[in-house]
Amino acid sequence: MATTETPSFNLVPVLDEAAKQLIKSDVSPYVRLRQFVLGGMSGDAERFKKLFSNYYGLRYAGLTPQFKETYFRILFSHRPHTEDDPYTPILRRLYDIQTFRGTRIVAASFVSKLVAIHDDARPLYDSRVEAFFGIGVPAIKSPAIKSPEFRIAGFVQNLCVIRSRYEVWQKSPKIVEIIEMVRHKMPQLADTHPNRICDFLVCHAAPKKVEQ
Repeated sequence: MATTETPSFNLVPVLDEAAKQLIKSDVSPYVRLRQFVLGGMSGDAERFKKLFSNYYGLRYAGLTPQFKETYFRILFSHRPHTEDDPYTPILRRLYDIQTFRGTRIVAASFVSKLVAIHDDARPLYDSRVEAFFGIGVPAIKSPAIKSPEFRIAGFVQNLCVIRSRYEVWQKSPKIVEIIEMVRHKMPQLADTHPNRICDFLVCHAAPKKVEQ
């Protein structure tokens, strides 16, 4: 299991190179979004929505106005939970909203970002993370897997795996050194959870394949 593995020797140079490529503009939108949340979300809500949509790709995803309105209503009312799974209720609620084509989607990436903007220990998920780890939302390969409940449960389990791997990485002195190098390079990340810094590194390392 991922929780008992130690980082592969292939992983360290990949993350080190990703850290060197990381620049301020890669993280500054996230820092502004996080500051808004930590400030009680009492500032300019429309400006926050625009920055969030641009940074995380909501404006380019072909989402319906109803989806976006519901999404941001949940985001603004959401509060961090200590429970293991804050994702499933949100994924179910958004799944009920049809797309422009009349279909329904498991909005895995967007829900991971909704939860993560409130709790920076929670990992992000997108196509780059999936390319790096090789896991994400279970693909529809049979009628049984068409069930949204099956796909949602599989995705939530895979997010737990990703978080566990980040925690294993942080037991490696070499990876801790890389994380601290990022913090030194970008002081605005000084108080950011190590898991979020791992997210940034993975997004810059993807789609490279390494032994986990």
